[in-house]
Amino acid sequence: MTQALPDAPIYRAGSYDLVLDYALANQWQPSRFYRNRAPAAGRYLSLDLVLPAGGSAADAPGSGSPAIGARVSVETPDGRRQVAQVDGGTGHSGKRDPGLHFGLGAMAPDARLAVEIAWRDRTGKVAHRRLDLKPGRHRIVLDSGATPVASAAQPLTSPAS
Repeated sequence: MTQALPDAPIYRAGSYDLVLDYALANQWQPSRFYRNRAPAAGRYLSLDLVLPAGGSAADAPGSGSPAIGARVSVETPDGRRQVAQVDGGTGHSGKRDPGLHFGLGAMAPDARLAVEIAWRDRTGKVAHRRLDLKPGRHRIVLDSGATPVASAAQPLTSPAS
């Protein structure tokens, strides 16, 4: 009997309708794509955490590498807490979108979320930051300073000391 072992992890595969879809690749079974058809998806927090390429966000705006191993805790205004960790993938040739996605449900668009991030910088030193973010998508450059970085599509956030 052949067992369906997921060789490749779940991918975040947005269909540009602002709901989360995903694909699952299995080593010995057919791959599957799951489309989210929820009529009212609610709010979300999506975080792309990156380490700067040259050591600080000012060195190379928009570049860098995923902050693999970074741990994030999100607390909603009503006290609910969700935790996730950046993971680059597992298994043979497994890959995963390093972005983190938190489903928030019904919530005001300007609600404030307490976000705690812990990560190791390029020297191995553990760093911690607490941010106050609104629902939506944020790219956060995890450097030791407070250098803001921006792009045309979405404002980026650099954690303040």
